[in-house]
Amino acid sequence: MRTKLFLFTALTAAVLFPEARSAPIRPNILWITAEDMSATLGCYGDPYAHTPNIDRLARQSVRYTRAFATAPVCSPSRSCLITGCYAPSLGTQQMRSAFPIPDLMTGFPSLLRKAGFYTSNKVKTDYNTANWKEVIAASWDDSSDAAHFRKRSAGKPFFSVFNLMTSHQSRTMVWPYEKFQAEVQSRLTTDEIHDPAKAPLPPYYPDTPVIRKTVARFYDCVTAMDKEVGEILGQLDEDGLTEDTIVFFYSDHGSGMPRHKRALFDSGTHVPLLIRFPEKFRHLAPAKPGESVGNLVSFVDFGPTALALAGLKVPKSMQGQPFLGQGALRARQYVHGHRDRVDEVRDLARSVRDERFLYIRNYLPHLGYNQPTGWPDLGEIRHEFYRLTDPKKMTPAQWQFAGPTRPVEELYDTRNDPQNLNNLANAPKFANELKRLRAEHQRHIAAARDLGFVPESEAWRISDKLSPWDAARAGKIELSKIHSAAWQVGTAGEEAFLRNMMSDNASIRYWGVIGLAALEQTTPAASRALAKALTDKSSAVRIEAAGLLARAGDPAALALLEKELQSEDMNAVLHGMRAIELLGAKARTAIPAVKQLLARCNELSSPDLPPTIVLSGPQDLAVFTRLSIGGFLSRVDHPKERALFDGKTLHGWSARAKGDVQVVDGEIQILARGDNLWLVHEEDFTDFELTVEAMMPADGKYNSGIGFRCVGEGKPKGYQCEIEEAKSGMLYAIGSGWVWPKGAEESKAFEAMTRNAFKTGDWNRFRIRCEGERIQIWLNDVQTADLRDPRFTRGNIALQHHGKGDLHRFRNITIRPLP
Repeated sequence: MRTKLFLFTALTAAVLFPEARSAPIRPNILWITAEDMSATLGCYGDPYAHTPNIDRLARQSVRYTRAFATAPVCSPSRSCLITGCYAPSLGTQQMRSAFPIPDLMTGFPSLLRKAGFYTSNKVKTDYNTANWKEVIAASWDDSSDAAHFRKRSAGKPFFSVFNLMTSHQSRTMVWPYEKFQAEVQSRLTTDEIHDPAKAPLPPYYPDTPVIRKTVARFYDCVTAMDKEVGEILGQLDEDGLTEDTIVFFYSDHGSGMPRHKRALFDSGTHVPLLIRFPEKFRHLAPAKPGESVGNLVSFVDFGPTALALAGLKVPKSMQGQPFLGQGALRARQYVHGHRDRVDEVRDLARSVRDERFLYIRNYLPHLGYNQPTGWPDLGEIRHEFYRLTDPKKMTPAQWQFAGPTRPVEELYDTRNDPQNLNNLANAPKFANELKRLRAEHQRHIAAARDLGFVPESEAWRISDKLSPWDAARAGKIELSKIHSAAWQVGTAGEEAFLRNMMSDNASIRYWGVIGLAALEQTTPAASRALAKALTDKSSAVRIEAAGLLARAGDPAALALLEKELQSEDMNAVLHGMRAIELLGAKARTAIPAVKQLLARCNELSSPDLPPTIVLSGPQDLAVFTRLSIGGFLSRVDHPKERALFDGKTLHGWSARAKGDVQVVDGEIQILARGDNLWLVHEEDFTDFELTVEAMMPADGKYNSGIGFRCVGEGKPKGYQCEIEEAKSGMLYAIGSGWVWPKGAEESKAFEAMTRNAFKTGDWNRFRIRCEGERIQIWLNDVQTADLRDPRFTRGNIALQHHGKGDLHRFRNITIRPLP
């Protein structure tokens, strides 16, 4: 038997490495990583995508159809990729983590480097650990903007990573549109720019011009990134290295668009993966060029696979398994995902995926998917979801993402429901699948020693001088009991949570408070327990209890949150600030304390730095705290709405042209015959939100408008929101012509937006928002315009009677200046 085994091993080595008798031929390995991109590529069947270089690579590669990131956000994913370990096992699951990892974990490229490979990384690291400098030093011969395989010594094998930022969320939805046009879209030809009217909207997206425009913008970014892939592959060809190099192309998680990045749906974790094997290494490939493989692949396997392809042993500390090369194991049955704090947004969810079913366990089900979040909220598309968040206005698919809560458990049949819209967790037909995947989830978090269930402030206290990985293995953390307490959220009753709040273990007490927060109703006993928790030794327990009590209007609880903002522990500060942010207007009295905290954060890190820049632990937390502060102040600290018309007099208003203008029963009534009459308010405004109710003659023989940013004497110049039946909500530049819509395509888009919003012979409510060059108009809560125009930056508000038709009536004219 031993002889047969020896012969099999020898033959295997000879097949894998034909020249193993002397020196094995080792492949170069090239990783091309795209940021924030789902499988929106032609080679994955997306007809809207324009990706000729990647599609060409796919024809030469094996195409994986079930490859998954372990997290739907970059830093934890990179922690997993560089170590071959799950981030929650390392304590690096939060973004960004400043926890250390064991010294033996120097990054898998360090093992390739020791074996004689030249290693280069262009340029992103973001490994989400306090050891990031040591990992970079050990892993890379060169990690910089100029890193390239061309810098190696002649004949030396290489492992090179090129990280492409062009499809990153910053470019696809956060940057101002003008910056995107200048830095990304300008690299495309006219034929390569995507038409918003043809953008494929998933059913969970409302159909509005802003959303169409942003989806098209995302695809433009992907096309620009595709050009960069072509350049790198061209350099490989120029150097004569194509036949010596195994090429990986993949993205670091799903796209940066809403409901993708940060969510454990397939839209957030499923990634494209292409692997090209040159002829001399084709024996390592699981299929022929151009063919697809449906095996489950996880990011935790990528590092081990690179080592196996190089003929190296995989360290026992790695939790992943190679899916190619030496020591490749049979295909996975499951892949696992995690969702934890991202920026200032606290969360905890876990997922299990097999070839067909996706299971998600939400441990904070009282918080919805679409929580306010400072940095992505800079993108216009996010505000479309906020504006339309109403179950009466949204389809069930849209409400699933935009609603205020989440199911405790979710189960999706990805074969029949690839967009994860129909939750089967309560369907009797799928009870066995739910039970199986739930059990696998519970098995995995125990086996992986998932540390995400320990609040950050507690993890720091418990770990002390150890890394969280070592602390968990030293028995310093009662993970089994903590996991059990967390599991009760959404499944147990008040009594269980009150018992947990009496535990000696702070993490269990924390989950007791979370359990109460997830209940629809609680008793006075819960209120007493929460009040007692305000003096808990653990800041995590205090803050969660205070947030829950403050929502019920307890001033002592809000005062405690303000006090937590002064803590020396920036983890507690961020936690406290997030609790205040979620309280919104209920925490208005905290504005002075929040502004003091803003000054402190600005001392810790420059307010000009975006969150994409990696800093040290406290500085990163200061950046995220500042995002939370910005979100809170933008919603709460602004001038109050005030009336421009008091309902009794025309004080502040003056008519330009002859006509009858009077106040009757709280209305401004205007009648002009032949002359174009403008009733202009004396104050001027720059950025504002204006509300006007108008009623026009039912016969339709009229033309009217609401002027804003109007300047000049006599007939003003400025903008006019049209009021004229089907045209109501259009935008006109007085004296210059139509701003929106212009042309047949825009007119068609306008008609689709308005959906007959105007009510003939009735009061119609217009809302106009101006912020910089951006102008938005809503008619009876239906958006009719969203555009940018630089012509007029400030001026007066005005009401028009065009000299046609009968009486024009206006009331409830209010304005709220924007900060």
